[in-house]
Amino acid sequence: MPELAPYWFSIVVLGVIVIILLIRSKIYRDRFMFSVEKLTDASIKLQNTADEVYTVVAVDSCSGVFGDAEQKKAMLGKNFLDYVAAEDHVRMLTVISRVEKAPGDSVDVHFRFMSPSGKIWLLSKIALREDGCIYCFGQNVTRLKKSEEDLRVSQEKFRLATGHMTELFFEFDIATKRVKLGENVKSEMRFSKSEFDLDEFINEEGIFEEDRKPLRDMFERMSCGENSANGSMRIKDVHGNVNYFKVAMTNIYDSLALPVLAVGTALNITAEKENEIKAEKERAHRESLMKQSLAAYIINLTERQIMAAYVDGRSISPTETGLDFLVRECERVIHEEEIDKMREWLNDVILNRKEDRGFITSYDYRRLVDGKYIWCNCSVSVYDEDDDKFALICVRDINARKLEEQALQYRAERDPLTGIFNRSSIVNYAADKIASAPEDKITAVFCMDIDDFKKINDRNGHAEGDRLLTELAGVFALYSKPYGEAGRIGGDEFMCVLTELSSKETAFDVADLFISAASKLTAADGNNVRISIGIGFAPDDGDSFAVLYKCADEALYEAKARGKNRYVSYEEKKESENAK
Repeated sequence: MPELAPYWFSIVVLGVIVIILLIRSKIYRDRFMFSVEKLTDASIKLQNTADEVYTVVAVDSCSGVFGDAEQKKAMLGKNFLDYVAAEDHVRMLTVISRVEKAPGDSVDVHFRFMSPSGKIWLLSKIALREDGCIYCFGQNVTRLKKSEEDLRVSQEKFRLATGHMTELFFEFDIATKRVKLGENVKSEMRFSKSEFDLDEFINEEGIFEEDRKPLRDMFERMSCGENSANGSMRIKDVHGNVNYFKVAMTNIYDSLALPVLAVGTALNITAEKENEIKAEKERAHRESLMKQSLAAYIINLTERQIMAAYVDGRSISPTETGLDFLVRECERVIHEEEIDKMREWLNDVILNRKEDRGFITSYDYRRLVDGKYIWCNCSVSVYDEDDDKFALICVRDINARKLEEQALQYRAERDPLTGIFNRSSIVNYAADKIASAPEDKITAVFCMDIDDFKKINDRNGHAEGDRLLTELAGVFALYSKPYGEAGRIGGDEFMCVLTELSSKETAFDVADLFISAASKLTAADGNNVRISIGIGFAPDDGDSFAVLYKCADEALYEAKARGKNRYVSYEEKKESENAK
């Protein structure tokens, strides 16, 4: 046993040391907790009752965090989490659970406390004490948190702003006259290096020739000590595209108020500049149109007002600014046959239009100019400017062009000998009228030729035959005009189309007029002209041109068979065949 005495002694000494250390640790911890309690803005004592509900046992505040005495008293016995912001509940439960498992240890945590004066931030030290209660000592750090948040927001705003501005940064050393470009300038623009003498930079290939002198003036002004300078320049990027920049330079001074460094930024305004150039081209185009116009008007469609009026390229003051003036002015100078169409067109494309930027339309009409009517073109284009929508109306003289077009069209659709419709024109006219005829109206197709026309040519010559064809065409055109059109099919064969007839008798009356008028025409040998006519009716004989033309042609042969110089309808032909 004596030999074990040293070991027992050592064990006892070690135990005493451990006890002393624990006592000292508790003393230091208590001292620390005591100092924390003295420095806190808020002190809360909690007790775990049941189901993880932490009840407020005591509260104390040195800064009015909990309000007045009545408000403090009202908190007692309540769930602590009722006074914690909902978004911090999970975090607080985690911290409290942690300190319960490690008595004596303290944990720092930020959370938002719902005080009577509003939501505040507390920086708290939470620990489990010997009495089994959890103590929460907090400092009000709302202002600090607000400052941190403001700083974070400002940094984010700055980041977003610089990101969207796509600025290029550069520096100009006043003493050495050297220009140093930021990395983004070198990587995005066509520059050979990042640092230049001033002359080298000004003469770089990427900078436009016209912009070099204004740019040099900016650098010289900064060298002379000006606070700032502004300008613009164009730079080609690495892809050869032209970029427009707004340049701003600011000087930095030494203790003697001498300039030492100019800091510059170049803001890419390419999109805005391109829009500006496009708008300027559109304005120049509009001015050119107005100068070439007989009359021009600029209308604010948003406000429904006439903003400007021009006659022969000169500005005039309209007697009214309302759009009714425009309508009345048009009616005063437009041919009476076209007033209704023009009024309808104006209402559709101008007076009722508020959308369709770039919308362009035009209308040809006859306008009174210097006492006579000439052909004009009225064009309308819609455009945006200063958040309003405008219409530009231009009236141009197209009389020469229109007359030429009409002459070309006349030659294309007319028979060169007689001047009436040629074969294709009368066929198209007939097909269109038959297809669009009202159900309660009658359409008549005449097939006609001159009886024994070959003998007339043989006795009198072809020139005399052409004369008779021309005069006969005039007869057909004259008597068919109230009801339709006449045309020459070829040789001595003609066609007449009468539309929207109320009865077949009208067609028969016209046929009688044709035969009577033709008989008054005399050839050179003294013989009178005789004609035969075959008639087909829609809808009784057919509902298409092809069918009706066949019926009229067969009726014409029936007229020849009956002795010529007469008309026969397809219905009569069928009755004759049935009788036989």
